[in-house]
Amino acid sequence: MSLSLQPLRLAGRHVLLLVCLVSVLARLVSATFEFDSIRIPSDDAGCYDADRNISRASGEQWLLADCGGVAHCGGGYIVRSSCPEPAECRRIDDGDATATFPRCCPRLACDLCHSEQLGRQFSLGSHWTESPCVKKSCQLSGSDMVDVRVEMCEPLGPPPSLDCEVMLQDESRGEFPLCCARYRCPGLCRSGGRWVSVGHRGDSCHEPAGDTDSGSWGPW
Repeated sequence: MSLSLQPLRLAGRHVLLLVCLVSVLARLVSATFEFDSIRIPSDDAGCYDADRNISRASGEQWLLADCGGVAHCGGGYIVRSSCPEPAECRRIDDGDATATFPRCCPRLACDLCHSEQLGRQFSLGSHWTESPCVKKSCQLSGSDMVDVRVEMCEPLGPPPSLDCEVMLQDESRGEFPLCCARYRCPGLCRSGGRWVSVGHRGDSCHEPAGDTDSGSWGPW
């Protein structure tokens, strides 16, 4: 009887060994492919247009239906500009419904701009920041109409150094452009549209040596 059980015992050990080996391999594969994804802004970061269920290229601009305004793709976000709100303004006419934006909008006589997101009025010449890190300015257009100008963050472009760190877009840093994505590069800063060494004579970079981000010296 003992001789007939020997093959069964060996087979049982082989099966147990195979199960353990498969379990170890499964853990190794799981550990290999578990990682955190970090969204790094890029020049070609497109946008998803949910209204038409299509992808938009970075920099692409298109009109919205029914005089809904104009949309712009930049930095992975879609920013929409629509007809100005008529709050505290006098309506001159209802606009041309057959024309494209903004000629289809009602013509208004006012000296205020309205922010629907912030729920506030802004006077002519003022500017403010809306999410996601977009600068809006209240200004007079060429047709003597009060208009809201939209300015978005510039693409980062290639880093000036291999040891630069990407600082993602963060509105907690402050108003536009401080909330825009930027590089933090040891010993370098942005001055006059170019990267220079900290303390470089004739430039506005005079911080102590160390980790210095691009600051607010213009687009980066």
